[in-house]
Amino acid sequence: MLTMMKQTPGLAMTNPNNMPVQPKINLSRAQQAKLDAAARDFEAVYISEMIKPMFDTVKTDKLFGGGKAEDTFKSLLMQQYGRKIAEAGGIGLAQAVKTEMIRMQEAAREHV
Repeated sequence: MLTMMKQTPGLAMTNPNNMPVQPKINLSRAQQAKLDAAARDFEAVYISEMIKPMFDTVKTDKLFGGGKAEDTFKSLLMQQYGRKIAEAGGIGLAQAVKTEMIRMQEAAREHV
């Protein structure tokens, strides 16, 4: 039986050794929520693109399948799969994306 991981309320920033790191800049809860959402959205799109080739190999039933409508709905289905996988914990990409976005913001503030 396949079980899904529980979604964490926020993504913790970590270093390459997977140890927690405090950002150098103070972010409000709203800013942190936006970063979390952007990182998860990025991961969802990435996962969707990675699983598309897997479904390209599935043959469609000639009697009831195929056509433009199936292509459209298959694309929407891949987006939902990607979103649900990312919401369930994903593959760890959102964590790395969030960490890098914070580093970029820190670097931009240092140069101002």
